[in-house]
Amino acid sequence: MTVFDAAKTVTALEAAERYAGVQVKRRGMKSWCRCPLPGHPGDNDPSCSFDDKGRFYCFGCGVGGTSIDMTMKLFDLTAKEAAVRVCTDFGVEYDNTRPARKPKPRVTTAQADELLTRFDTAACGMLRYWKDAVERKQPAPDDDPSEDFMKALYERNVMETICDRIQEAMSTGNRKAGLELVEAYKADLPKWEIISAAWKKAKVEA
Repeated sequence: MTVFDAAKTVTALEAAERYAGVQVKRRGMKSWCRCPLPGHPGDNDPSCSFDDKGRFYCFGCGVGGTSIDMTMKLFDLTAKEAAVRVCTDFGVEYDNTRPARKPKPRVTTAQADELLTRFDTAACGMLRYWKDAVERKQPAPDDDPSEDFMKALYERNVMETICDRIQEAMSTGNRKAGLELVEAYKADLPKWEIISAAWKKAKVEA
């Protein structure tokens, strides 16, 4: 079982209770509490809901997902870092084997900058794509979030973190950190470029 699948066996509510000390009240088919996420606007009524599938969604700040998403937002982690933390803290085992790495070819400064720019463009394009999907699939307050909406939320959260990290690396001139991020997601880069380009074209033609 991958670290992501393993982490999702822990519910978002369990993560919120452990990491943020939330206290929930049952109302209808869901449990509710005040949103524990950083940056959430103050509210008098609980706006963060937890369903029986182990997910959460805050109707106040529009963030939701699994225990991974909750942990990402609470501690400003990447998806992988959050999944590892959840598994470690809750004692969930996962497959941690890695294939042997081949020696990496040397990359010139110009090649590194070109690759980082390409990655940043594709990642930010995907972030806009998933933000648009979240807006289109936004549930009404009395409706349960759909599977498509929860997937869009998860992907948006992941892409927000990736974009923040690559832009920080580029703005500070930390090519090593940027290239490590590129290496972690290099298999996704061609797909990101195709999807974001197609989405942008569709938006222009609409």
